[in-house]
Amino acid sequence: MRVIIMKKTKMKITKITPQKKRKNRYNIFVNDEFFEGLDENTVAIHTLYEGKILKEEELEKIRKTEIREKLHDRIINLISKFPKTEYELKNYIKRKGYSDAIAEEEIVRLKKYDLINDRKYAIRYIESNRKYSIRMLKKKLYKKGIDNKIIEEILKKPEIRKKEKEILKKNARKKLRKLKKKEDKKRKLFQYLARKGFDYDDIYNIIEKFLDSGEL
Repeated sequence: MRVIIMKKTKMKITKITPQKKRKNRYNIFVNDEFFEGLDENTVAIHTLYEGKILKEEELEKIRKTEIREKLHDRIINLISKFPKTEYELKNYIKRKGYSDAIAEEEIVRLKKYDLINDRKYAIRYIESNRKYSIRMLKKKLYKKGIDNKIIEEILKKPEIRKKEKEILKKNARKKLRKLKKKEDKKRKLFQYLARKGFDYDDIYNIIEKFLDSGEL
């Protein structure tokens, strides 16, 4: 009985041309047919050049690399405009249909080059949201997935506590101006500040100061 062995067609890169509109991307042709548009990083990772012979499994690896490079470019563009926490980015990647493994790989890659850093994010967030109480900041940062140890470490600093008292006083005066003469100002002011997350003792103290000064 005669056995016929089918030979696999050789996969040869016959042409590589830069894309006209996107300079960091290249069109790859295999056996004179268009194969894929690839990021320059994908080309470099797999050392692609005209005349290179590839196996079918290598082509599949190239496609997988390109998926990761496209995701990476997308993430870099996103965080350059809207900084994110590690937790937020993981959820974003998975919502876009990528696997947990790919999401984790991308997070590791970003952390390696300090492109995401939850501690730095928390510090910047606190600095740009000084209208909030410490309790409210804790709540917001926790919802963003930042580790509680990081939150506690940053918010326990004396300067943060001092700033909170200034914010409390500012919020109290602002609310006081809006309250009508006939209203129970003391009760309403306390309720308002408590909803903002300020410490009860601090609220009592600021109200007492307002009473002593005749502002309330």
